[in-house]
Amino acid sequence: MKHLQEHVRWFIRAQWALGALMASLLGTFYIVGYLPQTQRLRELQSLIVERQTDLRENQAKTKVLPAIAIEVRNLRQQLNASKELPTQQELPQFLKDITRLGQEGALHSLTFKQGTPTREDLFTELPISLSFEGDYVDAFNFLRHTEQMQRLTRIRNMTIKAKDGQLGLVEVQLSMNIYFAPE
Repeated sequence: MKHLQEHVRWFIRAQWALGALMASLLGTFYIVGYLPQTQRLRELQSLIVERQTDLRENQAKTKVLPAIAIEVRNLRQQLNASKELPTQQELPQFLKDITRLGQEGALHSLTFKQGTPTREDLFTELPISLSFEGDYVDAFNFLRHTEQMQRLTRIRNMTIKAKDGQLGLVEVQLSMNIYFAPE
């Protein structure tokens, strides 16, 4: 019977040892395996939510792209229909047109000064300075007709002063750019 009691005690100790071993293995697994993986899972879930939010925002932004593309196409068509970008400088023709408009508008002292062309990737820009005198209404009409020319131009600077001692007469100094396609 003593022998049997020893076996029972030995089995009890073995059960306790196995239980302690299982508990320590479970604790080690929890600390080394489970906690880091759940932390990583939370980080990934947070990243997924963040990316889904970004995706929804970007999808909302892309919904306006077709409308913008249509608007850009319409603006390009308007620009192509209203203004031309010549393939050559054509400065003499431009100056002839400006002179004709000035004569039709009864402007006086119409002078031109050509600047140095600046070459860009898609176009070349040529600065031109104009100065003239005339009646305010005539000067306004000249500027309006210049704006309506088929040639692509941009007024950079304009100064209009009343002519000293003469009612309704103005002196205009104008800096503008004309554009043409690079060679």
